[in-house]
Amino acid sequence: MRFVNGLVVDVNSASLNPKFINSTINIITAIKDKSSPSSFSLDQNYPNPFNPSTTIHYRLTKEYFVRLTAFDIAGREVASLVHEKQQAGEHTVSFDAKSLSLSTGVYFYTLEAGTFHQVRKMMLIK
Repeated sequence: MRFVNGLVVDVNSASLNPKFINSTINIITAIKDKSSPSSFSLDQNYPNPFNPSTTIHYRLTKEYFVRLTAFDIAGREVASLVHEKQQAGEHTVSFDAKSLSLSTGVYFYTLEAGTFHQVRKMMLIK
């Protein structure tokens, strides 16, 4: 490489300098605060189907008393995963079917926080 008229060129005299024609520059003007989501959500558990454990992720817009519960197909409560006041933000809970001696099948989990209520389905496979 060598310099020719202020440009860097390779041995074949081809310019190695980039040309900025119709370039766009993006400037970040704000950073979203991830600690306080704009809406409630209860995500699908992962992995699903699962064996022996799975992860449940949810978001709260502000501080609430939260109840996260797992039920079997007959509607019987099999686990109370969360039963407490929690701050706004993202939360993750692990659900371990092995420690509860649950059998293969379909289960449901429900999140209640203030007026928000949502149910999702999960499948345990052994």
